[in-house]
Amino acid sequence: MNKSSLMVPRWFFCIALSLWTPTLRAEPQEPPLKCEVAHGAWCVVRGIGEIKFVARQSEEWNKWSLYDNYWKREVGVVLETPGCNDTVADRVELIKIRPNVLWEGSRWKEAVVSLRRDGTCELRLMVPLSDPIFVRKAASSLSGHIAACIAGHACTDNILSAFVYKSLE
Repeated sequence: MNKSSLMVPRWFFCIALSLWTPTLRAEPQEPPLKCEVAHGAWCVVRGIGEIKFVARQSEEWNKWSLYDNYWKREVGVVLETPGCNDTVADRVELIKIRPNVLWEGSRWKEAVVSLRRDGTCELRLMVPLSDPIFVRKAASSLSGHIAACIAGHACTDNILSAFVYKSLE
């Protein structure tokens, strides 16, 4: 056997190497979560449709109505105590669940979340009960777009769906 018969042509080596080397594919990544509306102790995460704000719905609560782009309807209401915009959250605690609340002439399912240990910030997350089939979808959309803003953390690290989705569905 001579030396030339043991040599592998370069082109063969290049083809073999390219077939053997795994192809790295960049998976499409979702854009990072960002707050559409930041409001002190909490925020509305980008991706929800329209957000309507009514200051001081009553002496105790500001009202935020959230509308989903996909469902083309109101998926819920967030009522907040006025102390929520003065500081950041220092906890996320589900303090009350009310399965059938009469509010503004309609029936709602409600989860009350405390975002401050001193009691100055509470959110009432409410989904409409007018369409029983829609309740789960509304609960998912609403709780998945509300986040607690805790000092030292990005608000989007604390999406409330982990705390309240099961209570609202």
